[in-house]
Amino acid sequence: MGAGERGQTVPTGRLPVVAYGVKLVGWMPYRTAQLVWLVASMVALILFAVAWPGANRVLMAAALVWSMPVALLLIYGQDTPFWLLWVALGLLLLERGSPRLAGVVFALCICKYHLSYGLPILLAAQKRWSALASACAAGAVALSPVDAVGHVGQTANVCGVVASANYAVGSRANPTFLTLVDPDQVDPNRALTAVIYGNDRAKFGTPEMTLQGQRICMRGFISYFRGRPEMILSTPTQLFYDSRSSVAQLQ
Repeated sequence: MGAGERGQTVPTGRLPVVAYGVKLVGWMPYRTAQLVWLVASMVALILFAVAWPGANRVLMAAALVWSMPVALLLIYGQDTPFWLLWVALGLLLLERGSPRLAGVVFALCICKYHLSYGLPILLAAQKRWSALASACAAGAVALSPVDAVGHVGQTANVCGVVASANYAVGSRANPTFLTLVDPDQVDPNRALTAVIYGNDRAKFGTPEMTLQGQRICMRGFISYFRGRPEMILSTPTQLFYDSRSSVAQLQ
């Protein structure tokens, strides 16, 4: 918090879509942003109590007012009130016969993705296939290489430009190294390294030639090695081209 007040860069582990949402208050003076966030959180909790299907509104309101966890959420500025609101609205829309719109609302629960693992299970168990499909389509997000460091230990899609591609023939395991950067923030220190080991290389052809300068996305487990996020590529199915055009080699 103090670092934010001094204007220093504070790394985040949140998904980009969430970080960009928070920017709406990030541009405000700190005290103003704190007040706006508090008011918005309280409004979200009130709407959650109103929207939850089948709930007794009076009892729900009383439970929220006397809840210590809710008080701590507000004190610490957590975004859980918004997650609760999206869940309640999604369930309400399901009850009112709007499964596709419900799926889009459920996708907003990505703000607390670690709390949302049960939602697709719920939708699948109830055979709410259209809601599940809408949620998956709306929630499909990709990280940039700059964001990858905040998602070490997770499996994710990372999209960017292959700034360099080198085949280290003769070295141990004969790896091919791909350096993926954000085309809007070309910084080697904030890149993702993708590694194709020699025993998998034949599946990719000559990646140091075919992938150089390409806009691509890759999916896999993000680890951390020598101060940089890293992803091991073992099959071409982990790679897919970005919908935008490829660009020339970046130096």
